[in-house]
Formats: sequence, C-alpha cells, structure tokens
Amino acid sequence: MNFKIFLLTSFFIVLGQLSFNSSVNACVKKRFYIEEYGAVGDGRTNDIAAFQALTRDVNANGGGIVVFPENKVFSITIDDDFSSGHKSTPDDGAMAFNFEHCKKVVVDMNGCIISLTPNHSTRYSFFRFFDCASFSLSNGTIEGDVEWHDYSPVIYKGKEEKSSHQWGYGVYIRGSKGEIKDMKISRMTGDGIYFGSVKLAEGIYHAKVEISGCEISFCRRNGISCASSLGFFLTGTTIHHIGDWAQSADMPVAIEGCKPKAGIDFEYEGKAGDVGDVEISGCSFRDCTDYCIVTSNTNKPETTIFILKDSEFCGSAVHTNNLISRGKKEIRDCRFDDAGFFLGDAKVHNCIFDMGVVMNYVSRTFFYDCEFNGKIEQIGEKKGCFMAGTNMDKTLFQRCRFKNIKGYNDYTPAFQGFSGYVHPVNIDFVACEFDNCSFVLSQKNYESYISFKECVLRNGCLIHNMGTKAIDFEASELYDVESYATQNGQFKMVRCKIIQEDASVARPLLAFGTHTLSKCSVIDKVGITSAASRKYGVKEYRISADNTDIQLSGDNKVTRGLSLKGGRIEGVRAVDFGGEQVNTVFK
Repeated sequence: MNFKIFLLTSFFIVLGQLSFNSSVNACVKKRFYIEEYGAVGDGRTNDIAAFQALTRDVNANGGGIVVFPENKVFSITIDDDFSSGHKSTPDDGAMAFNFEHCKKVVVDMNGCIISLTPNHSTRYSFFRFFDCASFSLSNGTIEGDVEWHDYSPVIYKGKEEKSSHQWGYGVYIRGSKGEIKDMKISRMTGDGIYFGSVKLAEGIYHAKVEISGCEISFCRRNGISCASSLGFFLTGTTIHHIGDWAQSADMPVAIEGCKPKAGIDFEYEGKAGDVGDVEISGCSFRDCTDYCIVTSNTNKPETTIFILKDSEFCGSAVHTNNLISRGKKEIRDCRFDDAGFFLGDAKVHNCIFDMGVVMNYVSRTFFYDCEFNGKIEQIGEKKGCFMAGTNMDKTLFQRCRFKNIKGYNDYTPAFQGFSGYVHPVNIDFVACEFDNCSFVLSQKNYESYISFKECVLRNGCLIHNMGTKAIDFEASELYDVESYATQNGQFKMVRCKIIQEDASVARPLLAFGTHTLSKCSVIDKVGITSAASRKYGVKEYRISADNTDIQLSGDNKVTRGLSLKGGRIEGVRAVDFGGEQVNTVFK
C-alpha cells in the first residue's frame, strides 16, 4: 500500500473512532429530569408511570444521567402479581426503574425518598440494572412495604398458589457493574440488594458491585444477596434488623422472615462461573435473625481473594465455612459480640470474640493474636461456651488469649469448652493463655488430638481425656489444673512446669490419668491423699518421669505408681516410695 494512502486511511479510522466515542459520551452524559416526566414528589401521588417513562428513554439512549429534585418524597404503587410466584424477573409493572443494556447510568437521588404503597406482588424492585456496563446509584432512601404487604396466596391459572413473597428487592442487579453509595434501603419483603451474574442463551452477563456508606434494615430475607460476581466490595455499611422481629417503636407489626435471614448471603447460582475478589471493610452487622454472614451449603461460593476486616458482628453467626478461596482468605481486626463463628479455611488475625452461649465450629482455621471471652451461664437448653470441630483438619491458635471457654457443668464431658466429645477435634495451641477453660477428647474412635506448646493454663482450667491418646504439652505452665480422665487417659509433658497448690481443686491433674513427664518441674502442695482425692478413689500417682524434679506435699504417704529417672523427688521418705528408684534424692 502507498504510504500516503496508509496514513490517510489510518487518519480517517482514528477520526471515525473519535467521532463514535464522542457520540457515545454524548449519549451517556445526556440528562433526564424526573419532573419533566410528570413526577410530583408530594408523598401521595403515584409517580411510577413517570419513572417508567423516563427509564424507557434512558434505555433507548444507551444510558444517561437521571436528575432528581432535592429532598422530595415520591410514592409508587406497583401492579399486583397474579401470575406464578416463582418468576425470575419482576413484571414490568412491578419495577419503578428498569435499566437495561446501557453503557452508563448515573442516578443521584439528591436526598429524595421513594416509598412503596402496600401491594400483593411476589416479586418487585425499585431499581433494576441488567447488562449495564456501568451504573451508579447514590444519595437517597427507598422504603418497601414489609409491614403492610399482602402475603396471601396468588391465583395462577385459576388455582391458588402459595408464595413466600421473598423476592421484593430494593435494588436488583443482574450482569451489571457499578456502585451503590450513601443509600438507605429498608422494609423489603425480600432483600435490600440482590446482585449476581447470569448465564442466558445469548451469553454470560457478569456482575461487579461496590457498596459504600449505606444502611440496610428491616428486610425480611437478606440485607444483601450475592448470587455470584466478578467482584464485591462493601465498605462503611450498616446492616441490621434482618429476618424476624417483634413489634416495636421502629416496626408497628411483628414480622416473620424468610430464610436464610442473613445480613449477607453468599450463594452463587446461575452457573455463571464467576470467581472474583470479595472485600468487606468497616461494616457493622446486628439484629440479623440467623446469620450476619452465611455461605451456601449447596452452591458453594468461590472467590479469588476473600477479606473481612475492621467490622463488627453482633448477635448472630458469621458463617464463611463453605466459601472457597483460590487465593487469600483472611479475617482481621474484627469484633464478634455474642456471634457464633464458622470461618473455615481462613487466617484470622487480631480479632476479639466476646462469645455467648453458643456452639462455634473452628475447622481448618488459623487464629493469630486473637482474644476469646466466653460466658459461663445457662440460657434455656444452651450451656456454657463451646468450640468444636466437624471432621476438621488441623486448627492452629497462636498467641491467643482465652477466658471462660467452658461448659456450664464441669462434670459433663460432652459439654466442655473445646469439645472433642461429639465431633473430632484437631487443635494445636502455641503461646496461648487460658483462664477457666476446659478441653475434652472423646473415648470414641476419633482421629483427634489436642496439643499445647509454650502455653499457660490457670484459674480453673479443666482437661478431660476420655480416650487412650495422649494430650501433649511442651514448654507449658499449668497452675492448679483439674483433670477428669479414665486411668488410661494420657498426658504427655515435656519441659513443663506443673504447680498444684489449691486444695479446693476437686481432681488435681496429677492424680487422674496416666502421665509421662520429661525435663519437667512439679510442685504438688496438695497431695493425692487430700480429702478431695480420697473422695474420687485416688490411691496412687501414675506418673513416669525422666529428668524431672518433683516436690510433693508432706501428706503424700503413699506414692505407689510413680517412677523417676535422672531427677529428684522431695517431700516424702524413701520408705514410703514404692515406685522405681533410680538416681533419686529424698529430703
């Protein structure tokens, strides 16, 4: 090709592209004024027809900027739904704004409120975004009709069909990318926000959503449902009163919610195949009936990176156990207040768990520099504060602090703080501190273990070993620890310090179980012949010690069953010692 012709051709191609882009930008920058379509905004007039007319023009234009007046109240009435209660999309008459196939849509509500009058629709939405390359919704309030909604069955093809009416949405997003910020969304019969990718015959439409500075409340099913995404980022948002609630000053009638009744529900569906980052930061969850966060048990969500940080959870569980991450799964700098946790294969750093009377499952989790505070009380049938596993892989606690992680009844092995009685547990504790905590390994044939390294146990700690496998201690300190074990229950201690000086401890550690000590220091000022020990039929120590110094109380007149090699024993006479005597010194 002639070089001049090539340059000329390239020039016109570039010019054409610039002209096309200018045309697209002009389209998406076009402004659409709500009031020019007849919207009144007096809080009484039904303005839905004006909203729908504006939406049709925005869609025909390929996008645009929707302009609200300042601080007005708009009322909408949607069509009753007398079709099947299981449709995938709300009817056109049940949506105020239905943006489809747009390049860019910007909606700044400018402080306005849109409220929904009571209706009978099983599925509706205030805003719907489908196949929008970019959207923004901000600075407004949308209020559903949850308290006065007609939840009666629908008539479909002449027959009565029951419906949960759980598909009333504030914002319904499918296959779109955009942001929602500074919005208040409340009183939906379903979810405050629902979003996800969708796979249709013509292809896959992906979703990617950023939500910031919002408040989502009094929704009957979920605050937010994430049905899949290429990315979900939630910051500075409060989600509260989701699911069931009683009549109150904020809600004039009692409401019965729909499962899962969660602040956020991750349940990927639609077979869109999305794997995206998820980050939740600086958020607050409270008064969610069943879960603050839940992940599906059927369609397991899968992310590239999952990060949960600087957030608070109060009153209900955080369940990320079923969420799979191809990369990093991290939870840090969060507070859990009376909120159960099922975190799964995650790294948990610098979190505070103020635990209620609840069971928590801790499989495949790494906890570092965390604090756990339990409650020892009985509420109904719930007793104490428990942490357990379900066929779990190794769980590691490092540099963590525990207080009152213990069963309500000290003498019931099935209900202890770290419970390996009903489910197997595999736990390593490294450089941890325990006050008034309890542990149990079952006599059942579980592949379970508990190990302590560089730990300190004090102030009412209790260890149950009902099986034949040893509980291991290395370089740890145990102060007045109580045990409850069969005589086969084994304790293996290396380079440990064991001190027993509280006579009120009913079952001193050294008096129950079979102990193997190496390079330890033992000071027992209580003695096995104390009244408490005699009560439980304890007649002898069952200790094998190597290079260990043992100081026994003066009332230890019977010490049969104690053998000592390469160490020193104090506090009894040689004649009273019936175990193996090799390199021992008596004073």
